[in-house]
Amino acid sequence: MRASGEVEIASRVRVSGQYAFSTPLRFRINGDAFIKGSVQQLNDEDIDSEIKDSKDESFEEAALSLRLINHTPLGGSIRLIVSTDPAHTDIYDTTYFNPALEFIKEVTVMPAPTDPVTGFVTEALENTIELSLNRQEFRLFKNPPVRIGYELHISGTNGDVTIRASDFVQISGLARVVVVVDN
Repeated sequence: MRASGEVEIASRVRVSGQYAFSTPLRFRINGDAFIKGSVQQLNDEDIDSEIKDSKDESFEEAALSLRLINHTPLGGSIRLIVSTDPAHTDIYDTTYFNPALEFIKEVTVMPAPTDPVTGFVTEALENTIELSLNRQEFRLFKNPPVRIGYELHISGTNGDVTIRASDFVQISGLARVVVVVDN
């Protein structure tokens, strides 16, 4: 629906309205872009008591299996930062790092294939991501507070790409922690 014209509005009269529009967004990323997520904190009540109270030798394995479906023309990497170091106030500052109290995991995210003429995504691309924790990394979750942050690195695009309202990123996963509770 299109509307046009003129209208007079008296003082102290409230006017409101809504509009929505949808259009493909066409752009090019010439260099790399970085987006930092907000830092989340896990406290005592967020971590299961059986994990916090378990002995180090009871730890068997910890793994995170993610299925990321990317239906966007953007790719890059995701860097996960976990810290229990109170001296490291900005966990994104890589000039300071204490390996006894922190760890970083990085995974690559591939872009979905695009049509070279339109820049539209032609099909979704599934990225399988497996992250495992060793005993030292797992031990950090036993001593809250644990701060967790992520940094998204978006790689430059090879030419123009287009994002449409139907494009999406879907993440599903399973965390698995095996701890021997009672021999």
